[in-house]
Amino acid sequence: MRLQFRWLFSLALVTLPAIASARQWSDQSGRFQVEGQLVASDEDKVVVRTEEQGLLVLRIDQLSKADQSYLAEKGSKSQKTDDTSESDDALTPAKPAVDTTWRLTDGETVTGRLVGFGKQTLVLKRRDSDVVVNDVALEDLPKAYAKILPEAIEAIDRVEIEDPADLEDHLIDLGTGPLEYEVSGVQLALPEGGMITLPINILAGPDASAVRPGFERWLAAQNEAVEEDERSQSSQFERLMLDSYSRMSDRSVATTGNLDSTAMTRARLMDLQLQAATAGVTDVWQVGLIPRVSYRYPTTVVVYAENSRGARIAASAKYPGWRIGPIRKLSY
Repeated sequence: MRLQFRWLFSLALVTLPAIASARQWSDQSGRFQVEGQLVASDEDKVVVRTEEQGLLVLRIDQLSKADQSYLAEKGSKSQKTDDTSESDDALTPAKPAVDTTWRLTDGETVTGRLVGFGKQTLVLKRRDSDVVVNDVALEDLPKAYAKILPEAIEAIDRVEIEDPADLEDHLIDLGTGPLEYEVSGVQLALPEGGMITLPINILAGPDASAVRPGFERWLAAQNEAVEEDERSQSSQFERLMLDSYSRMSDRSVATTGNLDSTAMTRARLMDLQLQAATAGVTDVWQVGLIPRVSYRYPTTVVVYAENSRGARIAASAKYPGWRIGPIRKLSY
């Protein structure tokens, strides 16, 4: 397995130079409205940061025409910027225009194009007097590998690897190889080519705390019992959340010098597909939904109902596999 890995991008994220100013977002009926800042978006969803509810993930096709036009304009401006900044090389794989920087526990940083969560196999072997990883000499790999390799080897082989000499000695003890080590975590396409996978436990504390819940959901979705479309939806959602966190943390560091991961813990998808109003039913309710399986994420559905009990029934009918959470009235 060589370092020229297959590109695994299933969607393109919209590149936003900075988190936009707060604006009002609404569904197509106009009954649901929320004020928040645009953080990130992909082809299907948009992430909005609000003061009261943290991060909301809204379906673009359920938003008002004005909101959809706003997002289309943002995406158009972003595409023009990308077209002028990147060369047109037919031999270069299509890459998402999302540069992200991730901080490691030793204070180093790794920057690359965000792929999402993923798994990568590192194949180690001795070639003459050199250690090679996926057919690339150890000294030619990005510096981040110097931290990833010891972590992976120590965890799997239960040995201590403190420097390249220890790594060589370990390979001698086990033979010339090849030895395979699988790592999982945040995957980045590197500027110099190839891809790197950053295990969660080598990320700086706030980064690790913020992305770990999404990583655990992603891992759970890889189970063979999970349907392929649900696995794909989970991967897309978690990638969008990774992009959102990276944007917020970069801005947080730039403005305050500190990382703030609290908003990520409150992220949830909102379904604004309001049911048709019946005679005499005028109130709009927001119902929290709690998943019964570990690979799904908290969801909120907005429904018409006469009272909270009716809202609970409406939400249960639409999402039979979910537990009902908090309910609150949106219309007055």
